[in-house]
Amino acid sequence: MMGLKFFAKGSRSFAMPLLGLALIGLQSTVPPNMWAGETIIIRVFETVEVEGDQVHLADIADIKCPSRIKSEKIGAFIIGKAPLPGKTRRIEQDYIKFCLKRNGIDIKKCSIPIHHYGRLDKEKLDRKGEIYFDIGQKKLSETGDDLNALRELATQATILERNREALDLWQRLLAAKPFPELAAIAHINIGTIYSRLEKFEDALDAGQKAVEYGPNLKEARYNLAMAQLHCGNAQQTIVILEDLLNVFPDYPPARFILSAAYCCTGRKRKGLESIRNLLDSPMGRHLVFPCVELGQSLVAARQIQYALWVLGAAIECDIINKDLLDLFNECIKMNNDTRKLSDIPPIMATDRPAFQFENLPR
Repeated sequence: MMGLKFFAKGSRSFAMPLLGLALIGLQSTVPPNMWAGETIIIRVFETVEVEGDQVHLADIADIKCPSRIKSEKIGAFIIGKAPLPGKTRRIEQDYIKFCLKRNGIDIKKCSIPIHHYGRLDKEKLDRKGEIYFDIGQKKLSETGDDLNALRELATQATILERNREALDLWQRLLAAKPFPELAAIAHINIGTIYSRLEKFEDALDAGQKAVEYGPNLKEARYNLAMAQLHCGNAQQTIVILEDLLNVFPDYPPARFILSAAYCCTGRKRKGLESIRNLLDSPMGRHLVFPCVELGQSLVAARQIQYALWVLGAAIECDIINKDLLDLFNECIKMNNDTRKLSDIPPIMATDRPAFQFENLPR
C-alpha cells in the first residue's frame, strides 16, 4: 500500500518539508452527522513547511468545503506529531481516513487515488531546495554571520543532507555565541548529522551538549537517549527516557525507543508490553517503519545484538513486513559470523613456527 511520506527537520521552530502523494476526494454519506451532504476535497501539498509539535490537516493540505466554518474545523484535525530532527515518517492513506473518521466524517464510500510523482518530481524538489540554498548563501554573504541567516541556511543544508556544509554552518552559528536555546537547537542538528554520517560517538557528544544548553527541550534529551542506545548504552537510554516521559507522557517516539531499550537490557517482558500498548495507539498500524529504521541504524552502529533484540521483539508482536524479515535474517547471519570469529583461539607464542633469519648483517 502506498502512502504519504514526509521528512522532518523537527518540531518547535524547525522547518518540516513534506512530500504529498495524493489527491483526496471525500463524500460524507451518513446523516445526521454535521458533515452530512457535504462534499469535501482535500489536496495534499507537494511541499510545505510546518512549525510546532502537532501536525494539523490544514498544515499539509488545501481543504475545499462549501462551509468556511466546517473547512476550518476540518483543518484543525490533528494528523499526528511532527517528526523529530532528521527523521522520516510515512503516513498511509488508511491513517488519514482513520483521523477523519475519528472526527466524525464517514468515509465508507471514500476513495483516495494515489499519484506517485516519481523521479522527476524528486529532482524538481531537489532543484527547489538548491535554489533556496543559493539564495540563503547570498543573503549570508550580505549580512555576515547574522544568526537568523545562519540558522536559515544551516536548516536548508540539513534538509538537503549537505551534511558537511550543514555542520560547518551550525558550528559557525555556535561560534557567534547564540542564546542557550538556539545553541541547543544547533547541537541537536549537529547530533542528527553525525548520526547520518554514522559517527555515533560524536552524536553522543553533541547530544550531551544539547541537553546542557537546553535541558527543557524534549528533543535534546530524546537525541541523547538515541545516541546512548547506538553507542551500546541501553541502560542509560532507559534512565533518560523514563525521566523524559514523566514530564512528557504523550511522546510516542520516546516510548517506542524506551520499549526497544528494555528489550536490549534483559527486560523483554516490559519491552513487549510497551510495544503492544503502542500497537493499540493511532501509530500502531505504522509501527513497522520505525522498527525497520531503528534496526538499520543499530546495524550501522555495529550494535548487531541490539538490532536482533529489537527486530525479534517486533516479530513477536506480529509487526512484520518483508524489509523487517530480511533485515532480521541478515542480522542473524552477521551475528553468527561474529561468533565464528570469536571461536578461533588466539595464537600463543609457543604455537608459532620458529622463524629462521638468513643473511642478516652481524
